[in-house]
Amino acid sequence: MSTPSRRFEFLHLESEATAPQEKDSAPIRLMNPYGRVGVLTLWTPFRAFQRAFEKELGVPLEESPVAMMSQFYGQGMPLLVRNLLNNPQLDHLLIVGADLSQSGRALELVLTPGIEVTPAERFGASAYKIPGIHDLIDINVDFELAPPLIDLDFDPIEALRARNYKILRLVEGVTPQGKAISRATNKDTVHHATAFIDRARHEPLPPREFVAYKLKLKTTKKITQFPSYISTHSVVAEDPFDAWTKLVRLMTRYGRAHGNNERRRLELSAVRVVVDKPSLNLFDVPEDNFSLRVLEQYKNDVLLGE
Repeated sequence: MSTPSRRFEFLHLESEATAPQEKDSAPIRLMNPYGRVGVLTLWTPFRAFQRAFEKELGVPLEESPVAMMSQFYGQGMPLLVRNLLNNPQLDHLLIVGADLSQSGRALELVLTPGIEVTPAERFGASAYKIPGIHDLIDINVDFELAPPLIDLDFDPIEALRARNYKILRLVEGVTPQGKAISRATNKDTVHHATAFIDRARHEPLPPREFVAYKLKLKTTKKITQFPSYISTHSVVAEDPFDAWTKLVRLMTRYGRAHGNNERRRLELSAVRVVVDKPSLNLFDVPEDNFSLRVLEQYKNDVLLGE
């Protein structure tokens, strides 16, 4: 069995190195601390996979090449990136489970050389736009770290891509051959996953040992909007003016900022607006804020399409 010499070291959000807890609510479950396979079960609880994998392999995962197991949601990217950079002995990643937020697909693209990632902004903090992923990806880490020092041009994505991870993604619904499956723990999924784990037991270690980067997560983010999902807002109002004011309030509180300081815009998508009494008269609109004539002309222009 090819066994890395370095022990898995878990970096938590709030502190430095800590041991993964043994309870089910722990964010990362340690299996074999000297393993080389990381298992991410996305939105599916990892307990189900642990039992299925152990039954198929015939041994506890503590005796397998699996170093750790964890669920992985979209907002867990900063913590995952931090732990991957700090544990270069992990060179195999198994991504399984229900990929409800595209977090598994996003991780695969982040780690794939040649896939362009574009710097963007999320709630006032830096993020990345990845082709084919509808949401922005937060990979915020700063560069204060213990030796060895890194230069100012350090890029966490390029550092991870240089390691050439072997990745198998078996999301709920499809096998590597494109065969449809009904459940994440289907026999086909378990078979392909355990074969991937077993191959890692016999594959030679990388020819060179990569540096472990102990990065700290950013702790001072400039928050400019209240957090929410961009397409889940709705407005229910009695009249059009009430709906308008509620919509403006939603935009200013939850609108996602884009652009720079000189040309900044706010964005919400697929907002649902319901007006109980769709009539507009002079008394509905405060004269000091709106002109009824302008609003009626705007309505006519929209309907005419000119």
